[in-house]
Amino acid sequence: MIVVFSAFGLSSIIILKQIGFGLALAILLDATIVRALVVPATMRLMGDANWWSPKWLDKLLPGKGHPVVREKEEEESEE
Repeated sequence: MIVVFSAFGLSSIIILKQIGFGLALAILLDATIVRALVVPATMRLMGDANWWSPKWLDKLLPGKGHPVVREKEEEESEE
């Protein structure tokens, strides 16, 4: 996307150059600073609250999962 919006800079129309530069800069900042630094730092600070689920949604989602049965346990249960 940065390449596409930077290509607007080759235009002879001033407003397209400004829009292209602004969008390319915004995407660059979002991809580097926000997604690489701010989001992981916020998730770290939130801790367990980061994985909070509303009660109505918690009822719809399955529990923790099914227990894993190992091969030795399967062989012992068959005998």
